[in-house]
Amino acid sequence: MIKLTLRNKHGWIRIVESFMAVMILAIFLLTFYSSQANKSNDEIPILGDRILDEIIQNNNLREDIFINNLDNISNFVRERISSDLNFSVKICMINNICNPDVFIPEIYARERVVSSTLHIYEPRKIKLFIWKK
Repeated sequence: MIKLTLRNKHGWIRIVESFMAVMILAIFLLTFYSSQANKSNDEIPILGDRILDEIIQNNNLREDIFINNLDNISNFVRERISSDLNFSVKICMINNICNPDVFIPEIYARERVVSSTLHIYEPRKIKLFIWKK
């Protein structure tokens, strides 16, 4: 009878050990996953800054800003943004407020002021909105 009691205790110890191993593994996976998710959220503003800097340095796209040609600018952004993100581009006068066309709870906005080209002086503001699908 004493041996039977010891067997039951060894069984419970194995169950507790297995449960602890699963819990440690789950905590590790959740910690790793959450750090990866935060990392991708931090990259979106950097991506927006990089795209706007490329637009500002491209003379053809600068001229498109002054003539309000959003098609060329949107195509340029679409080529550089990943498929799991949506975006919107707005061109406004420098004193106006540029708001996105849609309301998204978590949206990243970046803007640059373009003062002139060699031929045109009409300061404008280009604003890029990026959000997850």
